[in-house]
Amino acid sequence: MLRISRLVPFLAFALLACSANGNSTRDGAANHDAGSNDNGSAGSGSGFDDDDFDPDASTDPGPAIATLRGRVYAPNGEIPISGALIYLTNTMPPDIPDGVYCDKCVELGQGTPHTFSAPSGEFELPVRNTGDYHLVVQKGQFRRIRSITVTEGVQEVDKEKTTFPAKTMKPFDTIPKMAIVTGQWDAVDLTLAKLGLASTKPGFLGGEEVDRSKPHGFDYIEGFAASDFLKNPAEMSKYHIIFKPCSDSDGTVCKNYSPADEAAVQNALREYVSKGGKFYATDYSYEYVRRPWPGFITWQGESSQTGSACNGGGSDGPAEVPDSGMGAWLSALGHKDWEIHESWTGLQKVSPTQGLDPDGTPATITPKVWVQTKAGGKPATVSFESGCGRVMYSTYHTEAGMAETIPQQMALLYVLLEVGVCVAPPVVK
Repeated sequence: MLRISRLVPFLAFALLACSANGNSTRDGAANHDAGSNDNGSAGSGSGFDDDDFDPDASTDPGPAIATLRGRVYAPNGEIPISGALIYLTNTMPPDIPDGVYCDKCVELGQGTPHTFSAPSGEFELPVRNTGDYHLVVQKGQFRRIRSITVTEGVQEVDKEKTTFPAKTMKPFDTIPKMAIVTGQWDAVDLTLAKLGLASTKPGFLGGEEVDRSKPHGFDYIEGFAASDFLKNPAEMSKYHIIFKPCSDSDGTVCKNYSPADEAAVQNALREYVSKGGKFYATDYSYEYVRRPWPGFITWQGESSQTGSACNGGGSDGPAEVPDSGMGAWLSALGHKDWEIHESWTGLQKVSPTQGLDPDGTPATITPKVWVQTKAGGKPATVSFESGCGRVMYSTYHTEAGMAETIPQQMALLYVLLEVGVCVAPPVVK
């Protein structure tokens, strides 16, 4: 059996050993090496067992007699998805859990037809047997399953079958369950809407806002409920991804107190992430990362005082993408050169720090830098593992107050999909 986690999109037809998520590197007692994902690869996971698949393969299956060709899209049907796993199976995969879970890699039977989408979203899947299959397209908790009849020759796959859904309708369509703990700034919900997960309408003071009267693929946690939510790991664990956008300031001056100072909030966040949750904070909400997980990230101007890094200076200006996978994808979208907007904090560096790997074993975790400033190479978007989950932070706002979709919104989508994939050490069965 082959455990699938990451393959280089340009070597999509080769069966390679799995590597763990490229979110960060780790080196500990278990000698797990997560890799840095600098090869532009991507993976997917949903915690399947070896016996969940009927690969319909023999010891000598012979050459491919059919090829499926198509492109994977975000829920809006426009943005191509890089590194999505596409495979055929004779049996329905089990449901993705509704709440947080430790996502170990999909394990496909040897001979299972599979491939990964290129930065353009395009894929070609060679198949050695014709007939009826389930076509599975997945990245993290985004998954679409559709029936398909494979015939000889080249077969174009209908776009509907390879476009990620905008809502969960099990067993065929699944999206991650997401919550936005609303703040004063940074309309993350608008970015998610641009990906096809909500509808928008004209805003009260111009611009646009999410039309909450229509279906949207995420929940809002607001007001007094937000304070209780961030202290309650059981409630948080109902979600795969939690956003804490920029907050806790009076204009451009941060307050000297944050709910993140409370031990109950710090403990709840650590517990949520360790179980497999993904926590994403932006800009002035940095205390929600700095307090629970000290040492991984150093902010410019930070001291022991809450709010001290607000005076550290923003990082607006030309962006640089050290991750080649994200770089190739943004280039495919026409965003080879772009600038960071509305960044009110700055990062000094990331540092290897003692933590836990997905198996709970002590390990040294090195955060991954996805986006940095071109001038000085200062990190701007970073992530790191903590147990089975991940922590993400961006110095800049995701929506940046602009109506059009901008590269930093695309960077959010890419990081969300990448850190949503499975975790596991290299294993071939």
